[in-house]
Amino acid sequence: VQIKFESLDGKEICRVSILPSDEPVFLKNNNETEFHIRSGNASKKLSTQEFYAYLQKHWRLRKMRN
Repeated sequence: VQIKFESLDGKEICRVSILPSDEPVFLKNNNETEFHIRSGNASKKLSTQEFYAYLQKHWRLRKMRN
């Protein structure tokens, strides 16, 4: 995790940079396990089917790059 404070349009902002994980990271919300992705400037919770498709594509491509 890298935290930087910068000026943008005369305002101070905090930029948080996080390297991608080598494996999926899940959110525990009460008794539910959730998987979220960043989409633009928002987070999106994926359904089980969406997660499976994302997992197949995302980690397969990542392994090919390594």
